[in-house]
Amino acid sequence: MRAGAARAGHSNIAITADLYGHLLPGADEQAAAHLDTTYNVKVDGSK
Repeated sequence: MRAGAARAGHSNIAITADLYGHLLPGADEQAAAHLDTTYNVKVDGSK
């Protein structure tokens, strides 16, 4: 999303996320799953 913010000329990524975040409905869950896999830790903190 950072690259999109830069291309759109937004001063920070929060503006881009606020405007276009709804277009990526599974992005939050996908990022959490990636972190779970990377660190072998569940979102609730259990291993």
